[in-house]
Order: sequence, then C-alpha cells, then structure tokens
Amino acid sequence: MKLLLLAGSGEARRIAEALGGMKGADAIASLAGTTRQPGDLGIPTRRGGFGGAEGFACYLKDAGIEAVLDATHPFAARITARSARVCKELGLPHAVVLRPGWQPEPGDDWRFIDREEEVAGQTPPP
Repeated sequence: MKLLLLAGSGEARRIAEALGGMKGADAIASLAGTTRQPGDLGIPTRRGGFGGAEGFACYLKDAGIEAVLDATHPFAARITARSARVCKELGLPHAVVLRPGWQPEPGDDWRFIDREEEVAGQTPPP
C-alpha cells in the first residue's frame, strides 16, 4: 500500500523515520514548503502545495496513493479538512495524528480571548 504522509510536525518526522526503517514500506512524505531547509525524513519527500483540493486529488491519483496519514501541525486545520474531504471523495483511507491539548501547569500565564483582534492587547510592548 502506497502511503502519503502529510508531514510538518515532530510526530511526522518520527513516523517518517520509522517508515524509512521498515522493509517494504512504500511511503512518501509531503511538506508544505514553508521550512527553508528541512532535514532528511528518511523517505522520499515532496515539497510545496498541491494547488488546492483539485490538485491534491490529481496528485493522489497520479502518484498511486492508496492511503493518507495526516501528521501536519495542529494549526493546519484547512489542510486537514481538505485532505479528509478529498480522501472521502476518492474512497481512500485517511487518518489524522492527534496530539493531546496543552494543559495549564503551575507557573503558566494562560490568557483566554474571544477574538483574535484581542491578542495585541495581551502581549507586552517591545
């Protein structure tokens, strides 16, 4: 089974390295291209976007991808949603690596806001 690993997180790096060490593993990693000099992931790696949902669907078909594992950064919500939608449309297995949310710990200074416009008022001046 040819797997596409949507990478860009520490978890993705560890998964890619494990896949690279597996005999017979057929996988390719994909990085969005925002990292200037990404390290070697241990498996073939493509860089850059797909050109939206249509481009992603074309890539999956053209590359013979049979399953997608999304291990992108937790803030890459649009990529995750798009990937899930396209994989469903194509009938491809799709899974997402989820990490536990941060939990407040003693000494933390958590500030909760309702709108992103409020962020500037929460940061100290330079």
